[in-house]
Amino acid sequence: MLRTEILRCLFEQSTPVGSRSLFQRKRRGDLLLAELLEPRRFERLLRNYGRRHGRDPVYEAVASEWSKRYFASIVKPAVAAAILADWRVPLTPEKISLEVNDDGDIVSVRLSSFGGPVAAASPEERFDFLVRDNLAVVVSAIADASGLSRNVLWSNAGNMFEGTARSCEALLQSRTSGLDHAFGLLETSRLSDGTRNPLHRPIVYPIKDDGPKRLRRVCCIRYLLETLDYCATCPCPGSE
Repeated sequence: MLRTEILRCLFEQSTPVGSRSLFQRKRRGDLLLAELLEPRRFERLLRNYGRRHGRDPVYEAVASEWSKRYFASIVKPAVAAAILADWRVPLTPEKISLEVNDDGDIVSVRLSSFGGPVAAASPEERFDFLVRDNLAVVVSAIADASGLSRNVLWSNAGNMFEGTARSCEALLQSRTSGLDHAFGLLETSRLSDGTRNPLHRPIVYPIKDDGPKRLRRVCCIRYLLETLDYCATCPCPGSE
């Protein structure tokens, strides 16, 4: 498959609230992600999103669920593009916009640029545009606004990162530098500057009676919402 075909498949995703492409060209006047993440705006967004979970849902669990929707919108296509097409998209919160509806759902991601190819020599070089430039900022903003543990948020992001890398591995059926970098990042406990890697081993595969079972290392706490049960990868005792 040509690079252009890969990118078209990745960026022309349908949204949960409509059939148009999730990724759009940023328009003048669009609310920047950096502005959306300002405490008052973001708290209002979370309250709107939480209405679907009852009258008084656990605020931290609402934040966790919203973060998963965000990471699905950003992490999945960005990681797949980096692995499959050696592609990097500018994702700093000052360069992209999120269009959200009155219920807090993400309707579209608006990009100032659809990016370009990159010849990465290391895992960090390949994925810094996502991990450092976007995820680190977003995780901190959500944690500060909601009180949710950063470990939970990074676990949510890591779950999506690892799952996307596994899907790419199945699609490619052979190792590539993109796959090596993706799994290399997940196996690295310390980054090149000596700091802890927040994406280190977010998923484990303990052996159960029917073989390896995919489990998170950190619970996403969705079970605290009355409308939801344990997720399929929950590590909590009694979740099976």
